[in-house]
Amino acid sequence: MTIQILGDFDYRPTSCGLKDTVVTFRRLSGNDELALRGGDDESFPVRRFLAAISGIRNPPTLEFPDGSKRLMAAADIPDTAELSDLYYELVVEYSARTSVSEDAIKKNASLSASPSQGAELDL
Repeated sequence: MTIQILGDFDYRPTSCGLKDTVVTFRRLSGNDELALRGGDDESFPVRRFLAAISGIRNPPTLEFPDGSKRLMAAADIPDTAELSDLYYELVVEYSARTSVSEDAIKKNASLSASPSQGAELDL
């Protein structure tokens, strides 16, 4: 018997008008999962999502109300209302390529809280 070990995978999101951005995900081990869940086996905390992102190539520039600009970081995705579509797209893609159940994704689609309000997804 052979067990194939999968490496990181790239995903090119389509929401928010992104054309050249590539998000690289890493698969979390069981040990990583337990450490991030903090004993709660029913939640998909934002910190788990952030831990799964190992890099972002060609990130867009974010412009803030005070006129300041900077490149988007992974931590900006769940905390910025304008990136909520991107957040959900990435969670669904990560879930589809890992062991997360489809029922949990459907359950999360019915959540009314936005990720910028500190919502956690059940997966």
